[in-house]
Amino acid sequence: MITIPCPEQGMGDEFNLMDHSDLYILDFSPNLKTLCKLAVIQYSLEQSGLPHDIRWELAAMTTNSTISRPIFSSHG
Repeated sequence: MITIPCPEQGMGDEFNLMDHSDLYILDFSPNLKTLCKLAVIQYSLEQSGLPHDIRWELAAMTTNSTISRPIFSSHG
């Protein structure tokens, strides 16, 4: 997560901050482990025989984050 000053408030007040929870990782040279995890996801391969840490990483790669709620909502 990254925190930046709110654009509407200017840059001077440290109490008017906005959190961004989007994170994108660009991996231009993925290793074999990463390529295998991507193949498991892409082809919906069976995961029950994989080590626990690999299954956890696959879940982390495919689960939406619920770290924070949206700043602006359509309900007012």
